[in-house]
Amino acid sequence: MTELNEEIIQEETDESVESSDDIFGMIGNKPEQLKSDKKETKKSDTKKAEKKETKAEPEKLYKFPFQIYFAGTNHNMTGAFEENREYSAKQITDIMLANHFYEFAGTVDYDYIQETNTLVAMFMQHKKG
Repeated sequence: MTELNEEIIQEETDESVESSDDIFGMIGNKPEQLKSDKKETKKSDTKKAEKKETKAEPEKLYKFPFQIYFAGTNHNMTGAFEENREYSAKQITDIMLANHFYEFAGTVDYDYIQETNTLVAMFMQHKKG
């Protein structure tokens, strides 16, 4: 009786293997062929890290007294900044926000004109849509 059961089970497994071979024969890909090769991501990660390191520039510091030019006028900010102290762009932006110049709430870039000792504030325009 157990021999009969073993034979039936063996026949069923043989049939299922043959039917799966037929299916993959029609598709043309066997399970071994479907496995994708592992791509080497380590090389690209190190390249990205190297690029980030080269782009890192030292932060520019601007020494007060200077004028800030934006909105078509020069603004003298002697009350907000300390004399002969250097400020980074982030610090200048924070101080201007604290003095109710809300134009500085977004992204701000600064250009320095040495001849007139002026910082030109350039604001990033955010477009909707």
